[in-house]
Amino acid sequence: MKKTKQIRDKFPLSDYQASSIFYLIHCDLWGPYRTPSSCGASYCLTIVDDCSQTVWIYLLKEKMEVSITLKNLFALVEKQYNNCVKMVQFDNGT
Repeated sequence: MKKTKQIRDKFPLSDYQASSIFYLIHCDLWGPYRTPSSCGASYCLTIVDDCSQTVWIYLLKEKMEVSITLKNLFALVEKQYNNCVKMVQFDNGT
């Protein structure tokens, strides 16, 4: 088994939490995976609402699908919750 070192420092703890749902969402894109999923996806987009801690997971075939997926999520939030996403935070990945 190969062991690796942690190359980044831990994030400092924060007392901040968004005061309403969809005020702040966090996004992280994982991949590409060596072996695609059964639906052909090589990437995984994880989205977390800061206030409710609700998680959405999207399997993507291409990295370019992120913007379309986010637009679809924003439309879903507007129609289903009569609300809108105020801020989006990414981890500054490539």
